[in-house]
Amino acid sequence: MKHYLTFQDDKSDKFWQIEVSGNSFTVTYGKIGSSGQTQTKTFNDEETCLKEVKKLFSEKLKKGYIEVEAPTSSINPSSSDKKASASAKTTTAETKSKIDKPAPLTSETFHQFLKIKSKDISSSKYSKILKNIDWENLAEDIFDSVYKYWEELSKKEKSPIGIFDIRWDDASTDYCIEFDYDLESNNPKNAMEEGAIRNVPVVDFSNFIKNQLKQKPEKIREVLEDEDFSVIKDILCKLTQEVILQTLKVEVFKQIPKQQPYFLMFSYYHDEDASVFFDSNTKEQKDLYSILKIGQSPLFKYFLSGEQSLIISNVSEIDLTDISLFENLKNFNISDCENIISLKSLSELKNIQSISIKGANLSEFPDFLLNLPSLKSLYLTNSSLSIENKTSIFNSSQLESLCLNANSLTTIPEFVFQLPQLKKLLLMDNQLTELPDRLADLKFLQSLNLSGNKIAQISNLNREFSEVKELGLFDNRLVSLDGIRRFPKLKELLIWGNELETISPEISSLKNLTRIGAERNKISSFPNIEIAFESVINLSLDKNQLTQIPEGLTRLFPNLKSLGLSDNQLEEIPADLFETFQKLETLALSNNRLSDLPKSIARLESLKNIYLKNNRFVQIPEILKELKKLKDISLSGNQISELPEFLSEMTGLKELKIGNNPIAQNPESVEAKIKVINPKITLYFS
Repeated sequence: MKHYLTFQDDKSDKFWQIEVSGNSFTVTYGKIGSSGQTQTKTFNDEETCLKEVKKLFSEKLKKGYIEVEAPTSSINPSSSDKKASASAKTTTAETKSKIDKPAPLTSETFHQFLKIKSKDISSSKYSKILKNIDWENLAEDIFDSVYKYWEELSKKEKSPIGIFDIRWDDASTDYCIEFDYDLESNNPKNAMEEGAIRNVPVVDFSNFIKNQLKQKPEKIREVLEDEDFSVIKDILCKLTQEVILQTLKVEVFKQIPKQQPYFLMFSYYHDEDASVFFDSNTKEQKDLYSILKIGQSPLFKYFLSGEQSLIISNVSEIDLTDISLFENLKNFNISDCENIISLKSLSELKNIQSISIKGANLSEFPDFLLNLPSLKSLYLTNSSLSIENKTSIFNSSQLESLCLNANSLTTIPEFVFQLPQLKKLLLMDNQLTELPDRLADLKFLQSLNLSGNKIAQISNLNREFSEVKELGLFDNRLVSLDGIRRFPKLKELLIWGNELETISPEISSLKNLTRIGAERNKISSFPNIEIAFESVINLSLDKNQLTQIPEGLTRLFPNLKSLGLSDNQLEEIPADLFETFQKLETLALSNNRLSDLPKSIARLESLKNIYLKNNRFVQIPEILKELKKLKDISLSGNQISELPEFLSEMTGLKELKIGNNPIAQNPESVEAKIKVINPKITLYFS
C-alpha cells in the first residue's frame, strides 16, 4: 500500500510518500524533484503499523496535503521516476482528467474467474490475500499504464499496425507484461515468426507483489513455487486482458494507425505462440480461459482441478456433451451410471491419459477411445459390453494399459491383439477358457492377468511371452502349471484358488521369480527340483493340504522374507527347517496343529512377525526370546494360561495377541502383570 501526497497550494513544492510493507512503513519526504529523505519505522505487528500510518496520513491531510497519483503508475515505480516528481501534481491531475475510464473496470466475469482460480492456491495464506485485494484499484492502474503506452504509440508510429503482440515476460522479470507490434503483417499465424523486437514493459506488477503479496518480485516464483505462481499469474493476465479491451474504446487508441483488420494477441510465455483475444473485423473478444465455462458446466462439481480429473459415481444419468471444455483433462473416471449421454464427446479430449468406465450400461464398445492420441490407460469393467467381434485395427494406438474385467467375455476380442504398445492387460472375472498363444504378439506386454476365469491348463502354449513379468491366473481351474516355462522373465506368479496338487517342475526355468502366491489349492507336495530359487522372497502356501513341510523347502528358497504355511494340517516342524532362513521376516503358521517350535527357529535372526494363532500351544514358546528383532507375536486361539517371565528379555517386542486363550479370561490382571514384566508390550485380547 502506498500514499503519495503533495501540498494543496500549487506554489508549494513539498511531497510526502508513505509506503507500507508488512509491519513497517517507509516515509519519503522533501522537495518535488529531489529524492527526498527516507525514514522507516517498524512495529510489533501489522495492525499497529496500519494504525500509525492512518494517524500520520490524517495529520498530513489536516495540514493541507492532498493525495494524488504518484509520478508514475503505482504498479510501475522505479527510482529514476522520482526525477519526474516536480510535475507530478499537474501532470497526473491532467492525465487523470483526460482519461475517461469505464466503471467498473473489473467485470463479473473476472470475479467469477478469480473465485474459481483462488481455490487452486495451495497456500491458505495467499488464498486469503487474493480475496482481500482491491482489484478495481489495480485495474485502474493497469488502465493508466496501457493508456500511456497507446498515447506514446499514437504520437510516434505512422505506419499501420496489423498485430499487437502482448506477452507475459518470463524471460527476464517474470512480473511484467510487455507490448510489441507488427507492421509487416496482420496474419495472426505469422505474427510470432519474426520474434519479439521492441519488448516494451507496459504493465509492471512488482509493486503489487511487494505490497500485496509481501514478497520480493524477483523471488516470487521461487517462494510460491510453480503451481501457485501460475494461478496468480493467470489472475493478473486475465485482469490485464479485460482492461486492455476497455482501453480500445479511448480516443488515443483510435488515433493509432492500424491495418484492417488488426488483431490483439496474448501469450503467457515469452517464447510461446500467441492466441488472438481481439479481432477488429468481427469485434470478437475471445476469452482465453475455458475455466469460466467449465465453472458453469454441470460436470464441474465432479472436477478435481489439482489432478485434472473428473470423477463421477453413482448417478442415474450424466451428459458429457460439454466435456471438451476440460481441454487439459488427464483422468476421467465414471462408475455405476445407468445412462451416459454423448459418450463420444470423450473423443475430443486430446490430452486425456486415463479413462475408466465401470458399471455403465453401454450398448457397444466405444472403440473411438483407442484412437485418442494421449490415452495410455483404458478401463472398461462391469459393463456387459458386446465387444468380442470388434476387429477394428488400432495400430496407431498409444494405449499401454487395458482392462476389460467382468464383461462376460468368452473369447479375447480381436482388437486386443492389435495394440502394439500394450504393456498391461487385465481380463479378470470373465468366462475365458484358455490363454491363447496369440497374446505373445504383444511384444511389450509385461503384466497379464486372466484371473477369475475358467482356464484349466496352459500347456497349449508354444510361444514365449518374452517380456511378461507378472502373471495372474488365480481363481481358475488349473490342475497343472505345465507351460509356465513360456514366461522366462516372470517375477510374480499368482495362482491361488486353483486345483493344483503340486507345483510343476517347469517352474525351475523361471530364474527371476520373486513371488509365488499358491494359497487355496490342493498342494500336498513339492516336485523334486535341484535348482534353488534364489530370487524368491515371498512364498505363500496357505490353505493347502500339507501334512508336513515339503522336503527341501529351505534349500529351494534360501532368501525368503515371507513364508505362509497357515491353514494346513501341520503337526510338527522339522528340527532343521529354519537353519538357513536368515532373511525371513514374516512367518505364518496359524490354523495348524502345532504344539511346539524347533530350536532352529532361533536362527531366524531377521524375523519380525510370527503368526501362530489357532494351534495347540499351552505356553508361549521360550525359544522366541532368542529372536531379537521380533515385534509381533500372534498366539490367539491356543491354550495359554499365563505370561512367562522371559518376556522381560524381549525388549523389541511391541505386540502380543493372546485372545481366546484361558489367560484372556481375566484381562485386567494380565494387563497389570505385563506392565510389571515388560511395559513396552501391548496386549491384544481380540
